Amino acid sequence: MLNSNAYDRGVMYSLKSQLLGRPEKDLLRKALFLYQKNLYQQLGELPEKQRDLISDIADKLNLKH
Repeated sequence: MLNSNAYDRGVMYSLKSQLLGRPEKDLLRKALFLYQKNLYQQLGELPEKQRDLISDIADKLNLKH
């Protein structure tokens, strides 16, 4: 639920609060890159379904620059 009254495991978050700091975002960005690289090396391509999923994750976590 995305609103200022969101309640998650006993902790309230406002829409403006960041759940992840810069170092955490950088680590996730690198992990997603390595995952893509691994898939490409194994399959010779990055399946569209995986590319879309990775893009959705990056959007939701504000990982894109």
